Amino acid sequence: MGSPPVLKFDKLISVQATYTTNVTSAGVLTCNDVIKIPLGYAVRRQTAIAHGSYNIIPVVEIDLPFEFLVFEIITNEGVTVEPFSTSKLSAEANPYNNVRFYFVLPPGTTGIKDVIFKPKLPGVRAAFKFEVLPPPYNYDNALFGVTTLVVSALGDRVDELETKTNSLRIVTHQLNASFPYKDLPKGSGKQTLNIDKDMLYFGTNFSYSSGSSAGHSPKITVSDGITTKVYTLTLYESVRVIIDLLAATLTAYNTTTGEIVQQRKIFETVVGYKSIAYEDFDDISGDELTVLIGGSSVE
Repeated sequence: MGSPPVLKFDKLISVQATYTTNVTSAGVLTCNDVIKIPLGYAVRRQTAIAHGSYNIIPVVEIDLPFEFLVFEIITNEGVTVEPFSTSKLSAEANPYNNVRFYFVLPPGTTGIKDVIFKPKLPGVRAAFKFEVLPPPYNYDNALFGVTTLVVSALGDRVDELETKTNSLRIVTHQLNASFPYKDLPKGSGKQTLNIDKDMLYFGTNFSYSSGSSAGHSPKITVSDGITTKVYTLTLYESVRVIIDLLAATLTAYNTTTGEIVQQRKIFETVVGYKSIAYEDFDDISGDELTVLIGGSSVE
């Protein structure tokens, strides 16, 4: 007899069929079906949920009581094949709680020459028929184990996040003394506001005379102390401009209809925004530009 082949089951298995056994009236352990065992041709598949790539090997499952009986399959090529269990598999390949047993034949096996039964208890008899299950095989059901593992891990992360967030208290500050409004007079050029802790929202009404048909181009500069970006708006009507530092967006909309006139993405920062500046708004109605400030904090 040849040496048993070295088959790696450190990735995923794809169960092609499950065979159940029964005991006849004469006390013989058997299976009503011919047990067809696939060849170990592995394929590599990409999974979307875990963003991983796995080698998948086709197998069949047999619910034999191995505490009473073990056996070996001898191929035409003289190779001895024994079953393996889920206890030898990784967590990704084994989504089951109980131990299960599988068979797979070496690639290139042409047939089964002999089956050797080894009862662990006296009086145990067995009678089974085996054949080779040729390709093609269904490899997709192997992803069940990956899905189970990822969902389980995700559930653990959600529980951990809930535990952390339960100890937090989100406080939303209204427009009060903590976040006073700022009046920016016309004719004073570029005017800068420092962004204090917890400031997240800056709202401004750019109001223009209804008789004016010319476009207006106010500029808003955002800086985090390292990067400075200037955002120039093109306006043909009175709008309200909201700067949302949490969402990193600048939105201009018509206060009457709610229609968004213009929206810009503000550059993202990892150090926090430090200042906002307004300029080129001398053509607004009124003598000053009022900036209302809001925000929130985690306590």
